[in-house]
Amino acid sequence: MAGIPSSLNPLRCAGTALPPNVLLLAKLLVLCLLLKGYLHEIRPVFLPFLSPLEAVDPVFFQRTLQGAFLVASAALLLNLRVRTACLVLGAVFLLAVLASKPGYRNATVYVGCVLLLAGLQTAGAAPWLLRAQVALLYLGAGLNKLFEADWRNGQYVEHWLVQVLTNPYYEAMTHGLPPLALSLLLGWAAILSELGIGAGALVRALRPAAIWWGAAFHTGVLLMTHQDFGIFLTAILASYLALVDWPVVAEVQVAPGSRYRGFVRALAAALDLDGTLRVGAASEPERALSLRAGRSRLHGVEALARLLLLLPATYFLLAVLLTGPKWVRWGGALGALVAFTPWRTLLRRVWELSPARRWLPSAPAAG
Repeated sequence: MAGIPSSLNPLRCAGTALPPNVLLLAKLLVLCLLLKGYLHEIRPVFLPFLSPLEAVDPVFFQRTLQGAFLVASAALLLNLRVRTACLVLGAVFLLAVLASKPGYRNATVYVGCVLLLAGLQTAGAAPWLLRAQVALLYLGAGLNKLFEADWRNGQYVEHWLVQVLTNPYYEAMTHGLPPLALSLLLGWAAILSELGIGAGALVRALRPAAIWWGAAFHTGVLLMTHQDFGIFLTAILASYLALVDWPVVAEVQVAPGSRYRGFVRALAAALDLDGTLRVGAASEPERALSLRAGRSRLHGVEALARLLLLLPATYFLLAVLLTGPKWVRWGGALGALVAFTPWRTLLRRVWELSPARRWLPSAPAAG
C-alpha cells in the first residue's frame, strides 16, 4: 500500500466514525461482495415484493443501485464517510431483494441488514444491534430446525447429503451404521450448535467460545457439503467481529535475542496502521513472546496468533482465500481454524473442568 495516504489506506480501521472492528467487518463484506461478483446480482426490477417498484424503469433502477454500490464501496474502503457508506450499501442490497422475488436470497438479506446496522453504529459504543442480529440469525435457524420433524429425525440431512449433494464421503462414513444414525447425529449437532452460538453471542463470557465453535461448525459444513452458500459463509464469519471487544492497545513483549523479535517488529511497522501494537522488551526473560490485550494474556505461538488477529491485513487475506476456488476455500478455512485456535489454553480449560482431574492424586506440598 505504499504511496496511499494513511487515512485512505483500506487496511486502516481506526480513527473513523465507526469502531475499528465494525468498520473492518463492513470492509470485509464489501471486499467479498466485489470478489464474488455480487455487482451483477443486482438485477432489474422483476416481480417485486413492493408494487410501487413496478412503475420504476427496470434498467434505470438496476444501474442506479449498481452505481451506488460501487461509489459507497470505494468510500468505505477508503475510510470516507463510513457510516453513510454502510447505510447506502445496506439500503442497496435490501432494495435489490425487494425488487425481485426470484432473486431473493437469505444471505443477501442478512448482508443488507448487517451493513445497515453497521451504519447505525457510533464510535465508542458497543455494537449491540449487530450482536443481536447475529444472535437472532442463529437462534432463529436453530429453532426453525428444532420444530421441523425431518431435522429432528435425520431425514432432511440424509436427503440433502445423499440425494441433493450426492456426497461420496458421507455415504462411505455411513457404511455399517444403522439407517439414519449419522444423519440424526449431524442434524442434532446443527440444531444444538446454532442455538448455542446464538445464546453465546449475547453473553460476554461465552462469546469467545461461541466464535470458536461457530468457526469450527461452519468449517465442518464447508468440508461436508463443499458449499459456501454464496456470500453467507464469509458474511457470518465477518459478523463475529461484532462479538469481539476490540482492544485499543495491545502490549507485545519480546525477549532480546528471541526468534520472534525481528519478525514482530517488521510486522508491526508494515501492517499496524492503527497503532494497536505496543512492542517492547520482555519483562519476563523466560518468555520469548507475550501479548496482553484487555483481559487476555498469551505467550509464544498463541501470542503470535492473537497478534496476527489484531491486524486487518490478516482478515483481508482470509477473505480472499474464502472467496477463492473450492480447494483454496477448504485450505483457508481449515488452516485458519487450526492456526488461530489457542490450543494450549483451550486444553487447559477443558482439563480444569474435567471430572477426571479430581480422580488423580494431588501433588504433595513442598517442604
